[in-house]
Amino acid sequence: MTESKLNPFDAELLVMIGDIAKSQPEVEEKPDRYEITVDTTEIQRNAIEALKQAVAGRLGKRLLVTHTLDAAVVFNVEEKPDRYEITVDTTEIQRNAIEALKQAVAGRLGKRLLVTHTLDAAVVFNVEYDPTEYPEQIRTRLVEPDATAGTRYCHTLLEVDAIQVRRDNLDDLLRFTGGGTMTIPRTPNGRAVYSFPDGNGIFIDAPETYYIVREPDGRLTTRPEREFNREFEPKGVSVPKEPGDKGCGNCANFTNEDVNGNGYCEAFKCEQSCGVMPCQEYKPKNQ
Repeated sequence: MTESKLNPFDAELLVMIGDIAKSQPEVEEKPDRYEITVDTTEIQRNAIEALKQAVAGRLGKRLLVTHTLDAAVVFNVEEKPDRYEITVDTTEIQRNAIEALKQAVAGRLGKRLLVTHTLDAAVVFNVEYDPTEYPEQIRTRLVEPDATAGTRYCHTLLEVDAIQVRRDNLDDLLRFTGGGTMTIPRTPNGRAVYSFPDGNGIFIDAPETYYIVREPDGRLTTRPEREFNREFEPKGVSVPKEPGDKGCGNCANFTNEDVNGNGYCEAFKCEQSCGVMPCQEYKPKNQ
């Protein structure tokens, strides 16, 4: 796996571009810069569709038919005893939609945007790498993720590798995710955030105490500590069970059970069902 020079800011930029373009941008890293290629087909199509919807909303049933051409839209409008046509050149509409994308990226990057090339159905941005090492960030280059840095956890008929985000296990976090950035706020009781790549060029933010989980299909996801502890336990560590135990329904933390077996978990402050397997907060009702 090639080391990446992109940081979480760059990842957020790619997410923003994807939201605007409605398609995933392509990234090519070069020695002194990286290129973002954005397919603008969907942007242009959406701009034309917005025009058509605006006209349709204005005319209602008087709009008989609409024809979409390469650089124009033709509206056939009823006007008794016949009809009339409106032909709209969409070149400027499409150009403005692309210009809005370019301005959004330029505003985000500032001086790091070196040059922009506009093609027939794409825009290519040449971006300078960010040389800044922020004092509140511990940043590393991306390498191949190592699942053995985490711990094996098991769920009902499911096992996953996972690791909890803590400031004192950064080395293991970096191994588990293949690199990332730990941002530690300089305020009392501030919550650190670990940002890491999900394998598809997108960075995920995991606040301190969250668990990073490697799903069976290889994807990396995050879960809050309570949710994770409710579903998983370290492999080889079992929760004591009573004879005839039926899970949450026999736990002292499970209250307000109705006739359908649904109730409330006092440990995790959420709704729960009596049939769920016991978790690490399990306490038999007879204690």
